[in-house]
This record gives sequence, structure tokens and C-alpha cells, in this order.
Amino acid sequence: MNWTIERICEEELPELEKTWTAELLERGEAYGAARGELKAYREILLNKLERRFVKLPEAIVQRIASAGLEKLKTAMTQAGTIGSPEDLKF
Repeated sequence: MNWTIERICEEELPELEKTWTAELLERGEAYGAARGELKAYREILLNKLERRFVKLPEAIVQRIASAGLEKLKTAMTQAGTIGSPEDLKF
């Protein structure tokens, strides 16, 4: 192969730019999807708890707002059986 600077600049770099662009777009889409899923779990959990208990303590709202996906999933399984919002174990 002829690896001259001109060949690399003319042939290889445009292809690499396409690859990098595709990679960045893919990562951005995955990040957006993960953020959307996290937001949805938070909203669903808050809604479920507010339907059961009407008013939620601010500390619980803040815990939900800062919880990761796995903790939110755990809290979702508990939300239908707890006696009060403070009983959430996540």
C-alpha cells in the first residue's frame, strides 16, 4: 500500500470522519435513550406514590430525583405495598 500523506488526507481521513461522526451519533442516541428511560421511571414512580399518598415529603422527592435506574426499579416494586413513602428502601 502507498501510505503517502496526500493519500491519507484525500482517502482515509474522510472515511475516518464518517466513522467518528457515526460513533458520536450512536453514543448521543444511546445517552438520550438512557436519560429518557431514567426520566420516565422517575415520573412513573412519583405518579404512583402521589396517587397512593397524595403529598410526598420533599426528602422522598429528592431521593427519587437523584436515584439511578436500578434503585428506581427497586422502588417501583415496593411502591404498591409500602405503608408510607418513608418505607421505600432504595
